[in-house]
Amino acid sequence: MRAPEPFDAGPLQRYSDRLAGPVAYALRCGKPDFAPPGWPSGQEALRRFSEVLSGALARVVQDRLLRVRQLPGWRQARQAMEDVFGFHYAHHFFHAAPLGWVVRVKLREPQVTKAIAYFLHSEDHGTRAGRIRALLTVLGCRRDEMGAVLRKVQATAEAPVADKRSIDLLVEWQDDRGFERGAVIEAKFGHGVTTGQLPAYRRHLRRIERRYRQAGDIDGPEPPLLFVVSPSFRKSDAHALARNKCWRWRSWRSLLLAYDRFLDPQHDDEVFRQFRRTLWDRAG
Repeated sequence: MRAPEPFDAGPLQRYSDRLAGPVAYALRCGKPDFAPPGWPSGQEALRRFSEVLSGALARVVQDRLLRVRQLPGWRQARQAMEDVFGFHYAHHFFHAAPLGWVVRVKLREPQVTKAIAYFLHSEDHGTRAGRIRALLTVLGCRRDEMGAVLRKVQATAEAPVADKRSIDLLVEWQDDRGFERGAVIEAKFGHGVTTGQLPAYRRHLRRIERRYRQAGDIDGPEPPLLFVVSPSFRKSDAHALARNKCWRWRSWRSLLLAYDRFLDPQHDDEVFRQFRRTLWDRAG
């Protein structure tokens, strides 16, 4: 019987190249106690991350990171990768080819956000609500806060705000109690956040959610859904978020992977999958 080969830090570090956030930092640096400002410690992030995994990768993460392990075979390694990337989902965008007409075109930020708004704002209300519900779930909106049925749901790209600014992607809906709700995504591909952007967008969201924020529920309202999304966490992102504590950061690829896990297949279609695959390649 062939002896199993040792599983060292190399493959795990390669996994981390496709991840983002504190998990990626901990994997790349080999320091479970490392964390960027405002994020949970790498050790805590890895613990949470490992709870949703199984197979070889989970055991490595749960065993305090880069300790040498024995990998019984490719089957468990494949299972670990499926856990991370969700290959086993039949509707996963990895199973779709990128849109052919953009293979040689580098999509700009307005093109990306307008395309996202187009696919989210489907003419079919059920599809629109399902796609937007999946996005809100990924962004951390509690199910009880969303409501059983999303009413007046819409997604708008380049939504105008005061001072001649515009929000890259604004999602709005009305919850079961009749409160107007919103989520803001500032989409970045290479460009940094300009001075005054984030405070202006926060004020706009505060006006939308004024009645919701003043309701005074026992549990209190959830934090505002304000996100900067970019391919990787850069110094400019860290500086911008340090000055705007209500904002959070997500990577494009982590957002796409999580979105596929929460999207109901009945609200998906081939062209939408092709677009998500194209966006994945653009975020690389």
